[in-house]
Amino acid sequence: MSIENPRLSQFSPEKKEQAAFTPERLIAHVRNHESLPNLSSAELQSMNDIMTQEEVVEYHVTVNELDDREKRRETLDQWIPKPKVLYHASRSGNVQEFEPRGTFKRRPEDPPQVFGATTKAVAAMMMAPGGDKWHKSGSYDSGRTQTFIYIDSDEFRATDTGGYIYELPPDTFTSEPDIGLGLDEWTSTKPVKPLGNPEHYSSSIDAMLRHGVKVYPVNSQTFARFREKDTDHITLLKNLIPLKEI
Repeated sequence: MSIENPRLSQFSPEKKEQAAFTPERLIAHVRNHESLPNLSSAELQSMNDIMTQEEVVEYHVTVNELDDREKRRETLDQWIPKPKVLYHASRSGNVQEFEPRGTFKRRPEDPPQVFGATTKAVAAMMMAPGGDKWHKSGSYDSGRTQTFIYIDSDEFRATDTGGYIYELPPDTFTSEPDIGLGLDEWTSTKPVKPLGNPEHYSSSIDAMLRHGVKVYPVNSQTFARFREKDTDHITLLKNLIPLKEI
């Protein structure tokens, strides 16, 4: 005669499978199946609660790497885990609260916003002076590696006086995966108070190298090639040597 254990009977095979999902297994499932596992919104939120910052970023990169663009869109429509913290670069080291501003807009109709990056690498690139006329930044591998290409000139070096990277709470931030830097970049239309004191960097190049950005100093002629629409940027990069240190 057998006696049924009431604790064991509470779990169906389906519930056991779902309960076994960890952030690592969920990311692997998305990578292998190009879709989310069958989890409810509440379960996905619970997953987001236990994910580390690194796991959130890895999930974002994994979805960006999906070959099937339609499945990528469907997955993002279902769930985008929110980072634990966001990073913001500033020339000032004594900011008490960041106010939404309309200085930079990804679309003409955008309201004033505060920008936050999911990694210090992306925030460090935002510290660089000169804008598009002096440098080009982004990723050629779905966000797994960040790349910064700049005109190595006396003018750039004299202007690159560094700055600070702040940590921001993510509560009021949202992401639009198909705009700007996508999942690397989050925005808030509300004022945001930073968390603690910022980190100081002597130059944006110093900040980038410290946080794993591949930095390529080039002359003006090579930089002009990177700005041409028909240029094979990846092939062009293969012939360049990234900085190891300043």
